[in-house]
Amino acid sequence: MKKAIANLSFSDLKVRYFTGRSILISDTGQGKRYQYRNGCMTALGDLEISEWREMITELIAYRSEQELQKQLYEWCAEHTLWLHGKSEITDYALECHAARLFDDPLWADYIPFNRKYRPNVLDSAELIWAKTACCGTTQQFTVPQYQKICGQNFFCRTCNEWTTLIPTKQNSRRKDCT
Repeated sequence: MKKAIANLSFSDLKVRYFTGRSILISDTGQGKRYQYRNGCMTALGDLEISEWREMITELIAYRSEQELQKQLYEWCAEHTLWLHGKSEITDYALECHAARLFDDPLWADYIPFNRKYRPNVLDSAELIWAKTACCGTTQQFTVPQYQKICGQNFFCRTCNEWTTLIPTKQNSRRKDCT
């Protein structure tokens, strides 16, 4: 199943969903013995987790993105409080890397992550300011984020309330909901 790393792309290793199955290891004697196998479905097929982990790590090294992976791990350790333990955080950061989440303007943490680690990315991003109807906080969004949220309830991280957004006059040109 293993392809040459030079021929792989991150989309080849993007996790579509996780898999698992019971494998019969012994059918002799008094009873059957089983082992459980964890995996993930990718464009390459169903890979065992350790194999996927090895391949994505090799691809990151091949593409010289170790520093970016380190930053993703740091971000995940700080912002994904539901993950416990270094291995869970590492796997989630690898999953985010394979999905190129840091390049997705719909990612909720796109602006704060890139502001902290890759500020040059935001120089070319289309950003818009909007005010929350609940506490009146002005927040910055990517245009795709704003268009997705606009007209729907939005969770304000400042006051922990569900609210709507109001465009502000800070924007050079108004981006209406479409």
